[in-house]
Amino acid sequence: MSVNETVTAAFKGWSRILGGHSDWRSFFTFDAQALNLGFVLYFAAATLSVIALVMRVGMPASQTMITLIAGHAMPVLALVISASFARRALALPNPVTEFYVPGLFLLALMNFAGAVTILIGVPLWGAILALTAVFFHKLGRAAGLAFGPALAFALFNFVAGLPYSLYMMGGMFAVSA
Repeated sequence: MSVNETVTAAFKGWSRILGGHSDWRSFFTFDAQALNLGFVLYFAAATLSVIALVMRVGMPASQTMITLIAGHAMPVLALVISASFARRALALPNPVTEFYVPGLFLLALMNFAGAVTILIGVPLWGAILALTAVFFHKLGRAAGLAFGPALAFALFNFVAGLPYSLYMMGGMFAVSA
């Protein structure tokens, strides 16, 4: 599949996840190519959001910039750690890429949305982060987790992205390293 087809299928897959349909897996490919595309889209979106923040509030100090760029790795690390832990602890039969691929596409979409909100001057990163947590809960439920573990999966991803989103709200509540 081409990149455009994969992204379109991912949107359809997420609409199926959010709708509670069990056929959501047919819209994603859980192979190395889809995983790599998810990483590329996420880091392209992260780069765009950093550029948008720099355009909006100016170039921060070099230590702050390094912290900001490193902060973009936290949501991905949280996704990998929480999904791997959930799969191993609960002995889920499906591959862990069922969490990774849709999760990376979701993180990329939320980063693109965050970049747009920064550019228009509306600091909605907190709302975007909360929406991401709700979506991760729906992903956990669709991937076979019970309510409690799916909630823990979503909350872990929410807490990991919190300092990053507070900074991206325009530096008003910046968390320094």
